[in-house]
Amino acid sequence: MNGSMWRAIRAIVWKEWRENAGWALLAALGLSLGVLYNVTQKYQTLRYVTKDFTGYWEGIHTVMAVGPLVVAVGIAFIQIFSEQRRDQWAFLIHRPASRGVLFWGKALAGLSLVLAATATPLLGAAVWAAIPGHLAAPFDLDLCSVGFRGIAVASLAYFGALLTALRPAHWYGSRLLPVILAVLCAFLIAQGISLFFLPPLAFVLGAAAWGAFLGDGDDARQPVIGKIGLRLTLYAVLLAVSLGAVAAIDSAYRSMYPAAGATTMTNHFVIAPNHIVQSNYVLNPGTSMNYRLVDTTGVDGKQYPVDPRTGMAKGEISNPSSLSIFESVSVSDVHSQIIPIAAYQETTGPDLKWFYVRSRNWVEVYSQDSRRLVGRFGLNGYVPVSSGAPEPFRDEPVALPSVPVLDIYTFRHRIYRMVSFDAAGRFLPIEQRRFQLLFQEPEGTQILSIARADQIQQHASLAYIVTTNAGLQVLGGDGSLLASLPWTKRDFTGLSVDCNIVTNVDRNTLNPDHYFFWFWPADRTKAPITADVVEVAGNGKIAQRAQVTEPAYHHPADTPWFGIGTPLPAVALAAHSVSGADKSVGDQLMVIAFVTALLCAPFGWLIGVRCAVNRRACFGWALACFILGVPSLLTLIALRSWPARVSCPACGMKRIVDHERCEHCGAPFPPPARDGTEIMDTSETAAHAA
Repeated sequence: MNGSMWRAIRAIVWKEWRENAGWALLAALGLSLGVLYNVTQKYQTLRYVTKDFTGYWEGIHTVMAVGPLVVAVGIAFIQIFSEQRRDQWAFLIHRPASRGVLFWGKALAGLSLVLAATATPLLGAAVWAAIPGHLAAPFDLDLCSVGFRGIAVASLAYFGALLTALRPAHWYGSRLLPVILAVLCAFLIAQGISLFFLPPLAFVLGAAAWGAFLGDGDDARQPVIGKIGLRLTLYAVLLAVSLGAVAAIDSAYRSMYPAAGATTMTNHFVIAPNHIVQSNYVLNPGTSMNYRLVDTTGVDGKQYPVDPRTGMAKGEISNPSSLSIFESVSVSDVHSQIIPIAAYQETTGPDLKWFYVRSRNWVEVYSQDSRRLVGRFGLNGYVPVSSGAPEPFRDEPVALPSVPVLDIYTFRHRIYRMVSFDAAGRFLPIEQRRFQLLFQEPEGTQILSIARADQIQQHASLAYIVTTNAGLQVLGGDGSLLASLPWTKRDFTGLSVDCNIVTNVDRNTLNPDHYFFWFWPADRTKAPITADVVEVAGNGKIAQRAQVTEPAYHHPADTPWFGIGTPLPAVALAAHSVSGADKSVGDQLMVIAFVTALLCAPFGWLIGVRCAVNRRACFGWALACFILGVPSLLTLIALRSWPARVSCPACGMKRIVDHERCEHCGAPFPPPARDGTEIMDTSETAAHAA
C-alpha cells in the first residue's frame, strides 16, 4: 500500500470520526447507564448499593452480551444512511480514491468507534472493582473476558449491518437477512461458542460488505470474493430459516395430531427395598402429553399393582437422578478464575465472603463491612493477611461448596473436608479452622465429579458418590472406600450414569442404604436403549446386577421432513451413518431430499431463463439448486432482481428492456418514433440532407 492510499484512508478515518464521534459518545453513555443499573440494587427507600460479586459481574456480562451488538449495528447504519440523502452518496464516492480505499477507511473508523464506545464502560467497571475497598472480592482481569468477547464479536454485527445498509433490496425481503445472521452468530459466540468461528465469519461478512460497496449494491459489478461472501451469507441464514420452519411445522403438527409422535412411554425406577421395575404408559386419546400407566413389571417378571389414587405403582418409589448435574460447582464464564464458595459463618463474627482464586490456588476471605481482604486459607490452614501467604493447593479444583453444609473441597486427585466444628459441635473461630484430607486417588486417576448422598436422596446416610476416569466410587462419611465400579467400556464419555438411593435397607448396620447405578448410553436416540443396573449395598458388596431396555427417545431430527431444507450431500451422509431402527428414517429423509432437489432444479433453470442469462449459467443455477436444495433456490431469488420486460416487435416474446438486442430472436431494440422535438439528427436524416 503506497503513501497516497494511506493518506486517503487517514483522511476518511478523520472524517468519519469527526462526524460520528458524538454517536459513539452517546452509545458509551448509554452502555454505562446500563452497567450502572445492572450492578446496583435498591437497599432502602432512596439508597442504592452495589451488588455482591456474582451479581456485579453477571450484570456487566448481561449488558456486554447485547450492548456491543446494538452499538455496532447503529454506528454502521448511521455511517451509510446519513450519506444517502440528497445524492450526497454519489458526491462522496466520486473522490480521487478508489472505492476499496473508501470502504476500508469507513470500516476502520466504524470499528474503532465501536471499540471505544463499548470498551470504555467495561474498563471503567473493571477499574472500579479492582480498587481495594470497593467490592468485597478479589479481582482478576479474566473476569472481563466475557465482555471482551462481546466486543470482539461486535465486528460481525458491524459488517452485517454494513451489508444490509448497502444492499438495494426490500426491507421486508432479503435486506435484513445479513444483519440477522451476523447478530445471531455474534450472540452465540458471545455466549460461549468457540472463538474459532469468529475470523472466518468476519471474513465472509466483511468480503460481502466490501463487494456491495464496490459494486454499489449491484451483484453483477461486484468482485468474485464479494459475490462468494454474499452468497455464503444469504445461504447460511436461509438454510437456518428453512430448517427452523420445518421444525416449527413438525412441532405444530405433532401437537395437533398426537398420533404423529410417541404414543407410549417407558420409565424405570426402584420400589423399596430393591425391586428394579419398568412402568409402561400410553397416551390418553385426544391429548399430547397426558399419559396413563398401563402396568409395572419387575426385571424378575413380577407384576406390581397400580394405586388408583395416584395412578402410580404401589410401594415406596425411588427415581434415579443423573450424576452429571453434580459436576464442577461454580465453574462458569462468570467465575472462571475467581470462584465464590460457601462456608459456615460465626454468629457473632463479621460477615465474611470466601473465594477460591485459581491463579494462586488458595482461598481468600474478605470482610463485607470493610470490603477488604482479611486472610487466606491454604493447606496449612488460615493465614491472616498480615502474616504472608498460605501453602497453596496442588490440584485443579473440581467441585467447591455451594452451600455451607457441603463442606467438601474436591480437586483432581484429592478430597478435603473443612473442619468447622469442635468435638462438642460448636463453631470454630476462623483462625482455628483447617483442611482435613478425606480421600486421595491413586496415581493416574482423576476425579471428574462428586455428589453427597443426601443430594441424591434426602435422609440418606453420609456418603459420597465420586466419578473418576477409572470408574465410580462410593466413599463413606469418613472417606473410606466402600465400593469401586470400574468402567466396562474404554470410552466412558459415551455413558450417562444415573443414581438413586434406597435408605434403611439393611437396618442396624453402619450404612443401611443401597445404591443403584444405571449405566445408560449417552445417545438415547438410537433404539434399542439398554442400560446396566448395579446395586451396591452399604457395606460395599454388589447386591444385584440387571439389564433394562426402553425405546429410543424422540428427537426433532427424527422427522424425515428435514430433507426439504437440508442440502442433498448432508442428507446422504446422515442417511449413510444411521443404522438399525433409524435406517427407515434415514431412507425416508433421503427420498424426500432427492424429490425436493428434483423439484428445485427446474425452478433454478427457469429463474436463469427469466433473467436472460446464457445456457451455461442456467445449467449452473439448476445444478446448484439440485445439490444445495431449497436454501439455494431462495438464495438465488434473493440475489437476482426481476428485470423489466416488454414484447419484442419482431418475435412477440418478452425481452429485457435494457438489452441492446432481443435475447430470443436477436433483433435490435427499435428506435422511438419521431415527434419533431429531437435536437440531434439521426444518421438517415443527415445522409438525406447531404
